[in-house]
Amino acid sequence: AEEFAASLNSPVMILSVRLPDVGDHPAQWNLDGATLEMEADVHDKVKTIKERVSEALGGCILANKIQLRTSDGTFLKNSQSLAALNIAPKESMMLVPKSRARRK
Repeated sequence: AEEFAASLNSPVMILSVRLPDVGDHPAQWNLDGATLEMEADVHDKVKTIKERVSEALGGCILANKIQLRTSDGTFLKNSQSLAALNIAPKESMMLVPKSRARRK
């Protein structure tokens, strides 16, 4: 992680988080297919990024209801830093709302 962080010009980066369309999610979650761009430090944990996304959406979707997925389909774990995941500046990721499994 430290080697990756050292390879960057700056520890501060811009992340793009693509929102899904509303679909069958509650309208108050403000999921409209837009892309959020936010500043992040390479040492920020994924959990911190999820909290910032929640704030950017007006707090209507809680951070613990958000999953972030990279373009290759990997889901990011809360405890990992962006550097540990080799998330580069201008990296694009997708917000995936957590859904409860329905029992039959």
